[in-house]
Amino acid sequence: MLEVSIFHTLEAVAAYRAQLAELNRASRQKSPFTTLEFFENYLQHDEFYVVGKDLEVWFLIAFEAGAPVGYLALRRVRERAFGLSAAKLEFLATHDVERPHAVCKPEDEARCIEAFYRALLERKADWSMLELKQQAPDAQLLFMPASLPLSAHYVRPFESMTVSVIHNRFTDVLGYLNAMEKKARSNVKRQLRNLLAAGEVRYLYSEDPEATPLLLDLYLDVERHSWKARVGGTIHRDERRIAFFRGMLAATMPFRIGIGLLLLDGVPIAGSIVNAYERRLHATQVVFDDRFSRLTPGTLLFAMLMKETIDTKAEHLDLMSGFSYYKSRWLAETTDCQSLQIFRVGSALFYKAIAGDLRRKLEERLRGPIDLEAENVAKHESAVEAAGIAGEGAPADRRIVETRLATLATKAVRAVTAAELDAFFDVGLAKHRPDARRLAS
Repeated sequence: MLEVSIFHTLEAVAAYRAQLAELNRASRQKSPFTTLEFFENYLQHDEFYVVGKDLEVWFLIAFEAGAPVGYLALRRVRERAFGLSAAKLEFLATHDVERPHAVCKPEDEARCIEAFYRALLERKADWSMLELKQQAPDAQLLFMPASLPLSAHYVRPFESMTVSVIHNRFTDVLGYLNAMEKKARSNVKRQLRNLLAAGEVRYLYSEDPEATPLLLDLYLDVERHSWKARVGGTIHRDERRIAFFRGMLAATMPFRIGIGLLLLDGVPIAGSIVNAYERRLHATQVVFDDRFSRLTPGTLLFAMLMKETIDTKAEHLDLMSGFSYYKSRWLAETTDCQSLQIFRVGSALFYKAIAGDLRRKLEERLRGPIDLEAENVAKHESAVEAAGIAGEGAPADRRIVETRLATLATKAVRAVTAAELDAFFDVGLAKHRPDARRLAS
C-alpha cells in the first residue's frame, strides 16, 4: 500500500533528489519541466508569487516500503471570489511548461493517482478548489477512481490550450520537407530564398553553458522589437523572468538549453530557445524582429529546429501550446487538452464556478460554441494591433553586438553560413534568386 507525504518546502524534497530524477526518466512523459532542478529555479525566480508569502508548496510523494514511487508537485495560492479569499491548489509550475502531470513509472500510474487524490481529499478543509490544467485525453489525472469520496465536491472538465508535437520519423531534413504538402513545401522554400537573398545570413546555435548566456543577451535584444514586446509576452518583461531563464542555462541542470540566433548583415533578427531532455526537444521560445517580418525569419528558425531534432535523433520536437493552426503546417500533431477542476461544494469558488457555467451556457446559446484557441488567437491579434507597430526601446548598440559576437566566436558555437543553409534545405538560391528590387521594397 502506498503512503503519501505532503512536503511544504523543496529543501525537504531535495533529500529524494536522485530517486525523483530516476522516476522522471522512467515515466511516460520524461519532462524537463518536472525535474526538481526546474522547480527550484522556477520558485526562486517566480515573477508572480513569493514562497511563504502568497504561495505554499504542496509536493506530494508516494512511498512504498520507504522508497518514492511517484510524485505530484502542487502549490496552494489564494484566489478571490465575490470579494472573499479562498485557497486553490494547482500545479507548482504553471507557465513556461507543457502538460504538467504526476510522475511515476507507467505501471504505477493508476495506484499513484488514486493515492494522490485520496491524500488531497483527506485535507479537503485546506483548499476550496483543485485545478489541473492542460491534461491530454490520455492523462491519468483525468481518470479519477469511482471509489473516491467526492460527494461533497463538484467536478468539471474545462477546455484548455492545445499542444503541438512533431514526431521524428525522418532520416534527414529533406525527407521531412518532402513529407509536407506541395504548397506548404513550396512556401517554405520560397520564404527561405527571400531571406537568404536579402543579405549576408548566418545562423548560430549552441548548448554550451559558456556560450548560451551571450546568446541570451542577443536574443533579448531581438525581443525588444518583436510583437511580444507590445503585449507583455517577452522574457525581459521582468528581471525575475530573465533570472529564471539564466538559471536554466547552468551546467548543473539535468537538461540542456540550446539557443539559436539568426543574423542578417551582422544584426540579430530572430532567435529560438529549446530545452533538450531525454532525447526530446521542447521549443520554449521563438522570437523575431518585426522590422524584418516580411522576410519571415521564423521559417528558418522552425526549419533549423527540425533539422536539430532529426540530426540528434530526438524522438520529437514539442512546439508547446497554442497557434496549432500554424504549427500544423510543419506537420505537427495537435492534441486537444482540458483542465480538470474540483470544487468544494458551498465554497465561494464553487459558487463562482456555477455562475461561470451559467454565463457560458448563455453565451453559447447567443453566439454558438466557443473555440478557445480561436478566441485566444483573436485576442492576441487584437492586442498586437492595439499596441501599435513600433518596437520597444532603441536599437541595440552595434558595437556591443559586435563585441558579443566576437566573444561567441571563441566559444563552442555552431555557425552556419547562407551557402550551407541553401544546401541543407535544397533552396536553389542560385537558380531561383528573388528579384532584388522586390526584396529591397
